[in-house]
Amino acid sequence: MEVLAAMMIGTMILIAVFNVYDRAESAAASVTRNLNNSRRPYEVLQLIAEDLDKMVTTNSDMNIIVVSRYIKNYAAALLVIRVKYKDPTNKERSYKEIFWQCNINPEGDANDLVLYRSYEGILPEDKLLDKDREQSEENVYVPICGGVTYFDIKIYTEKDKPEAAWVGGMPLGVTLTISFAEPFKNDDGIYDVPENMKYSRTIALDKSRKIKFDISEESFEDEANGINSNILDDRNSSSTKTKLPGK
Repeated sequence: MEVLAAMMIGTMILIAVFNVYDRAESAAASVTRNLNNSRRPYEVLQLIAEDLDKMVTTNSDMNIIVVSRYIKNYAAALLVIRVKYKDPTNKERSYKEIFWQCNINPEGDANDLVLYRSYEGILPEDKLLDKDREQSEENVYVPICGGVTYFDIKIYTEKDKPEAAWVGGMPLGVTLTISFAEPFKNDDGIYDVPENMKYSRTIALDKSRKIKFDISEESFEDEANGINSNILDDRNSSSTKTKLPGK
């Protein structure tokens, strides 16, 4: 009976330990998942921003194509960054092309998207890794991340209102928006995500643009008067406190 009681008590202790371990592991996994979900959008937007920045600094003769489209009622925009050149026959040809686009996740239940990136160009993107790459491995779409539920691109030109579609030269800026949150259906059947779960980034493409600063004259004069009065107060206080020896 004593051995049986000891075995029962030991079993209860082991069950309690396993329950505590399982809860701790679930809590750690939840924290890690939340950290990855908040970090992943910024990493993806940073990659697209680097592609735009490299193409702009490489050659000013850049062409951008933006198409706001829907795949299975999910917002899945298309971005094409193209740099052109003229061959000896004065015909325009593509020097570099980078594609960013989404498609339905083939391994899931068609309830999320996968973001792909593709590079095409005369020169290899990575001379160290691409020199041994086979012909069949070139110009392929590489999956960057999955679980995307919203991907939208807006173009800014001279107009104040952003444009959802663009085919032409270099605009003033591009706004990228991505989300991995749980989607919901609108009244028109389109999937959307809450506004607070959308991560956006605006990239200025025109490096030579003139930035307009709106400074109020009244606030500038008030600030200048406050600085002058503080300087005078400091001078007066220092002059009264400083005394020469023997006086």
